[in-house]
Order: sequence, then structure tokens, then C-alpha cells
Amino acid sequence: AFGENGAEWISLKPSALNLHNTFSELPLDVYIQSHALHRLIERMDCIPDWYLQLNLIQSLKKVKALKDTNGNILIEYRIDDIKTGYLRADIINGILIIRTFLFLTHNGTPEGEKLKEQFGLNKTDTSYFALDRLSTFMASDVQNNEEVKKIFINAGFGRIFELRDKLKGLYSIKKEQSQAMLMIPYLKHQEFEHSDSRVFETVNPLVL
Repeated sequence: AFGENGAEWISLKPSALNLHNTFSELPLDVYIQSHALHRLIERMDCIPDWYLQLNLIQSLKKVKALKDTNGNILIEYRIDDIKTGYLRADIINGILIIRTFLFLTHNGTPEGEKLKEQFGLNKTDTSYFALDRLSTFMASDVQNNEEVKKIFINAGFGRIFELRDKLKGLYSIKKEQSQAMLMIPYLKHQEFEHSDSRVFETVNPLVL
């Protein structure tokens, strides 16, 4: 709802989602499941709800979309035009349904797949280091650690580190834990182990 204009309903053409067929110019009404809103608030945990929802609308009005390796629709979610995740969506019975929100580190996103390829990170690793939450990347020790930042910049997370300055007065972190010093040795170990296993996999097995 915007002032005196009342509710503004969002619709999207399939062509805007890079889907081209006979009906690609017919607008689809957009619906979002409560699960997606819960995940958005949970994973963008240091930003006020109202600002998350405002940027949700802006992300849909200026849509950028792609498909993951399984053919799922991923719509970029941006805060102040900085990508922080994806809205996973399906088209069912002529409507577009947003199912969930994925942070950049999640498996299935381009950035998450790069991290997985380089470090072999699984869901447990991501959860343990709170890499699935924006507050970790907004924390001062991660922001100020060039070694950690380089790891994530190389995986496509570069602009997320701009948010701390952009959102001054809008974000809040309850307790800044020292994640950077925990992450560095673990990620280096994972990178070595994972690269070593990839080399081993390329060796042809002996025929006995």
C-alpha cells in the first residue's frame, strides 16, 4: 500500500523471467507464501521487517531472474540495488508463487555453488558459521578482515560488504561474535581437503 493510492498488486510477464513461449507476454499475478517471508526475515536478520518488504517490492518491480541447475526460477532479491539473495518461485495454474528466500550462500544459488565447489561446504558448515545470515557479513570483524572478504568476493559476494555503510542507522546486530578468526583456518583446511579430493578423483583407477 502506498499512501492514498491503496494497494498496488504486483504482476510479472514470463518474458521478464526469461521464459519465452506463446504466453510469455501475459502478466502473471504474484503471490508469496508465508514461509518465504519467514525465511527472508530470519536470514536477513539485522534489517527491519518493513525495509525488507519495501525492497521485496522493488526487487519484483525491477526484476532480474535466472534458473538454477534444476530449472527452478530464481529472482534476485536486492537491498538498495545490492543483491543479497534469491526468491525461489514456481508458475502454477497461471500465477507466480514465491516459495522461499535463499541467502547468497545457500546451495542452488550461483554464489553458493561457487563456495561449494571451492570449499565443499555443506548445509551444516553454513549453519555452524552462520553464513546463511546477513548479520555475519555485517559484523565488524568480517568487514575488517581482508582475507575473509577476499574469499567471499571471489565467490561473487563483493557488493554485500557495501551494505554496512549504506544502511547506517537501519541495521542492528545484537552481539558481534568473532566469526572471522574461526572461519579462516576452517575454510583454508576445507579448500585444501576439497582440492586434494578433486585431484584424486581425476586419477584413473587401476585395473586389477
